[in-house]
Amino acid sequence: MNRKLALVSVVLVLALAALACGGSDKATAPPAATEEPVAPPPTAAPTESGEEPEVETEEELVSYDTVFPLPDDVQNFVGEGGESQIAFQTRLSIEEAIAFYRKALDDAGLIEYEVLTSIQDDGFSLVFASWPSGEEVVVQGVDFDDSINISIRLEEVIEGEINPPPPDAEVGEELRSEFGGYTCQTIPGYTVEEAFGFVSMEAPDADPSLGPAVLLMGGAVGEDGGKTAQDLYDDFVSDLESGIEVSEPGEITVGGATGLVADVEGAVEGQRMSGSAVFVAVSPNHHFTALAVAPADLWEDDLAPLFEVVVASITFFEPGDAFDLEDMESEAGVAVEDEESLINQWATSAIASSEYNNPDWAASQATGAPDTAECGDYQTAWASLTSDGVDWLELGYDFPIVPVQIDVYESHSPGFIVRVEVVDEEGYYHTVWEGKPSPVEKCPRIFSIPVIGVDVPVVGVRIHLDQRAGGNWDEIDAVELIGAEEGRR
Repeated sequence: MNRKLALVSVVLVLALAALACGGSDKATAPPAATEEPVAPPPTAAPTESGEEPEVETEEELVSYDTVFPLPDDVQNFVGEGGESQIAFQTRLSIEEAIAFYRKALDDAGLIEYEVLTSIQDDGFSLVFASWPSGEEVVVQGVDFDDSINISIRLEEVIEGEINPPPPDAEVGEELRSEFGGYTCQTIPGYTVEEAFGFVSMEAPDADPSLGPAVLLMGGAVGEDGGKTAQDLYDDFVSDLESGIEVSEPGEITVGGATGLVADVEGAVEGQRMSGSAVFVAVSPNHHFTALAVAPADLWEDDLAPLFEVVVASITFFEPGDAFDLEDMESEAGVAVEDEESLINQWATSAIASSEYNNPDWAASQATGAPDTAECGDYQTAWASLTSDGVDWLELGYDFPIVPVQIDVYESHSPGFIVRVEVVDEEGYYHTVWEGKPSPVEKCPRIFSIPVIGVDVPVVGVRIHLDQRAGGNWDEIDAVELIGAEEGRR
């Protein structure tokens, strides 16, 4: 979504907040009387010797009521005095303004948070730590060709249990999720994937169940709109499997929005894990969740500092609309002119790791279109031999297509699917979705999975179930494979 900034100071101050961590309306305490936060505001950029340039006449010297350093050509100054937020224009270039504030604030004893630095052709955002009040100094500028508009404010960039990012933690490239309505820094060396508001970052040697991994989820919401961060936390806790514990949440600020953060601890398949989860209701119709997990011995020193950096880098903007054909085309690499260009197929063959019976509840019951009219334990759907095991169901299709979506029709006790793969013509399996058992009340349900990153024709779908915590059968009535011919990519 394009943003337009007006040359009006008050509007600009609000718009600039989106370039870094967000604004703050909170009043700030004055610095301790025994500490001087910065030197008296210079009226020009310091010279190499540290001396201020001479001023020809006293009439040219203008004084402004602010503790923040200013260049010598301030115009259109806006501010209430002291430590209050200020905004003004200057004819310095982007590079000169950055150099001026780095030197002025370094001379005042402040330290730049380099992990939060953002410098672009048309603007910049710098964050400096160690202000006496405990807040950070945020300096932001936007280039308007003949001048730069600069905003300076005090802000608690990170609150709650997540501490300011360590200076030695590395960050990768910035990633922008249009559907999710957020940007973030990625973790160097991790495998990063983004699709429809979901961003996953996995360590090269990550365990599928334990990590180290980071998952970000955000986007516009419909029927679930109006939830608070506490609601998102409660939903998360209620969906967890046994053996996982979540601490009471603390407050945190992410991208200028107030949210909650909690520790996650527990055991997965007999191994201890640790992690952290963040919940933010950016607006009534924009929700965001971040989760990081790792084996317990790799959490505190390895993943936790990196997760702090990722969370500190989050900025929010208005998320994109729901999944549509144009998004399918751009994300999946499939050229789709209209809905009629898609091929919808029902399976014509099926095998499974086990069957409750045959022909009733056999794998073959998952072929063809749905024929189980309502939720229930009906023999017209596939069921595994036991209700508390780990099983898989594999479907075959007649016509090879490049997949864009898979619809799984669950007709009894849905929510125990943990992995979905597609099978190409060479017999290779490609994972398109992974998750944890998450039983849901809606039954029957259609579990729709957008397929991203698979650009070869496929002829099969394999669905993995983990029903060990369920106590009942997750039965599958049909699986629809949707895609386009290879020549339409």
